[in-house]
Amino acid sequence: MIGLIVNEDKRMKYLSKMLDCIVINKLSDLIECDELVLPVQGIDSSGLCYHTNIHILDILATCQNLNKIYSGIINEELMRLCFKNNIKLVSYLKSDTYTYNNSILTVLGFIKYILNKDEMLLNKKIAIMGYGNLGKLLSKGFKGLNIKYDVFSIKEINELLINNENIVKDIFEYDVIINTIPVNIINECDYFKLINTQIYDLSSYPYGFNPLKIKFEQLGSIPGKEYPYLAAKLLYEEISRKDS
Repeated sequence: MIGLIVNEDKRMKYLSKMLDCIVINKLSDLIECDELVLPVQGIDSSGLCYHTNIHILDILATCQNLNKIYSGIINEELMRLCFKNNIKLVSYLKSDTYTYNNSILTVLGFIKYILNKDEMLLNKKIAIMGYGNLGKLLSKGFKGLNIKYDVFSIKEINELLINNENIVKDIFEYDVIINTIPVNIINECDYFKLINTQIYDLSSYPYGFNPLKIKFEQLGSIPGKEYPYLAAKLLYEEISRKDS
């Protein structure tokens, strides 16, 4: 029987219904589980399932027949424990299909957010940092809304030329910066140039900017916050695919 550990993430409640599984709120709920779905963030540095009071060592001690664990993010400790206990460990965030579809929800949520927040966006100079899934989809969305923007990329990407993007190398002359690169790429000595810039970061940790150096809006986990049912459906499809 598959069990699922819930936390404050709205996706997990929808996912539990889609999987028709045991919802784990306490250790005694784990006894009959031979498969287990952890929260998207997996376990934290102390071994607790993210934003719960359930510890991974207690799970392993309670689930005598546990043979498979699904997690979104997988850290080294989770890998070590699963290997030691002969448990198959599967990430449900890694496929290209999931990443692309989740990026669509991220872009939809962000465009809704930014247009509600900034009605004068059309009159501002905007730079999109990065041209992966998020950067490309955001570019398409802005084109559809007739919002002008430039693209800053640390890599030479042929698609930028094919898609007729306006490529820039200087990021310091913009009113709005939207980052999709999960790497701090700004030199420490240059942060003062961004003091008057509105910065939105859609990337994952460690983000594109150092939070100790400059204030920016970190807007991760948009799909789970804005579209929890659709985001849960993506997770369900991934788990179902990996279980087949």
